[in-house]
Amino acid sequence: MDILFILLLLAVLVKIWSDYTTMRELADQHCRRLCRQHDLQLLDDSIALKKIYPLVWWYLPWILRRVYYFDYSLEGVERYQGELIFDGKQLVLIHLQHSE
Repeated sequence: MDILFILLLLAVLVKIWSDYTTMRELADQHCRRLCRQHDLQLLDDSIALKKIYPLVWWYLPWILRRVYYFDYSLEGVERYQGELIFDGKQLVLIHLQHSE
């Protein structure tokens, strides 16, 4: 019984880690594409997970909302922050801090 519990726990941890890395790679791809399309410079060459929480809707139970943030620059002088918001694997919102 103990070994079964340990194996189950290990499988759950591997699944969580796999989902985390898959979503981070997806967010990174969207971020790089966004910066290329809008001629922005991605600072620190990375994104970070800011929030994660479940969206509990009656027709979509246990979909996770993930909010990633990244720093970017328009001309290499000032630093701005952007956000990518995913519901599950669907990108639902892009927020850029600066106003043009």
